[in-house]
Amino acid sequence: MDYIIKGGDVFDGRSFFKADVALKDGKIDAVGKTDGSAGKVIDASGRVVSPGFIDVHTHCDLAVMDLIGAERASAEESAKNNLCYLRQGVTTVVTGNCGLGESDTAKWLGWARKNNFGAKVIHLVPHGSLRTKLFGGKQMLSSGE
Repeated sequence: MDYIIKGGDVFDGRSFFKADVALKDGKIDAVGKTDGSAGKVIDASGRVVSPGFIDVHTHCDLAVMDLIGAERASAEESAKNNLCYLRQGVTTVVTGNCGLGESDTAKWLGWARKNNFGAKVIHLVPHGSLRTKLFGGKQMLSSGE
């Protein structure tokens, strides 16, 4: 095993129970009593053990994109932006919400990967930013076609 999280409170959807959680190759390998050795053992006594949460509505990309635009973004600033998510157990964030965010998806995801953004990123194509990039501020009426 790579990790064993020992003695935490695990919730199975109905109730909590004390258990160890063994992780191997980044995945849960076993839940229950573990006797094996691991590269690292984490004492979770008195704590809840859960998989990472997904925050489906964030705007964490907006502040970072301002930094990228100003060419001031760094891995250190990125870590600060994501530390609050990771400390709350959020391991995946959805960006591009409300039609806002970077319309160049490859640029945004490339920057996040390069700078070790912390949380995993799922990016929605931000329709508002894309529309502004394509048409500027021009208001267009829908045609009958």
